[in-house]
Formats: sequence, C-alpha cells, structure tokens
Amino acid sequence: EDSCALTSTNELVKENLSIYPNPTNRQITIETILQEEEDYTLSILNIFGEIIINEEINFKKNYQKIFNLNKSAKGVYIVKLKSNKSTIYKKVILQ
Repeated sequence: EDSCALTSTNELVKENLSIYPNPTNRQITIETILQEEEDYTLSILNIFGEIIINEEINFKKNYQKIFNLNKSAKGVYIVKLKSNKSTIYKKVILQ
C-alpha cells in the first residue's frame, strides 16, 4: 500500500483504507473501517485528476466494494476518500 499524500484534522488516518490487489489488471477491492459518523465520498481519479468513479458513502462502519477498471487505460490512479473534515489519497497501479 503506497500513500502518495495524506491530510487529516481528525481520526480519519486511523481508518484502514485497504486497496487490493495493487497493482491490478482490472478490478480492485476497496475496504475501510470508518470511525466518524458522517458522509464520505470515494473517488477514483486518473493521472490528469479526472474522476472516473465517484460514489457517496453514507456512514457504514465497515465498507467494502469491488470496482472494475477494465475500461480504463493502464497507468496510475488515485483513490480519494473524503469527508467534511479530512481527505486520504492512495495510489493504484493498473497494469
């Protein structure tokens, strides 16, 4: 798991944001344990900052979802988990 940037004003950094497999050939599983009772936005962005997947997450303590990237070009992508208080970024490599 590579972190490319991280900003936080609360306990969001303690929320395990797991992305696997990474690198991947076409699909990734994203898991997180959310500590704060608030809404989150999960986005997957390409290297140009364009959003290719965007999902609103109403508070669920345990979140897990499989995302299919087979229509996306090979390269580096950023997974962004954002709340009102903080944002986490993680890098994903599509081979």
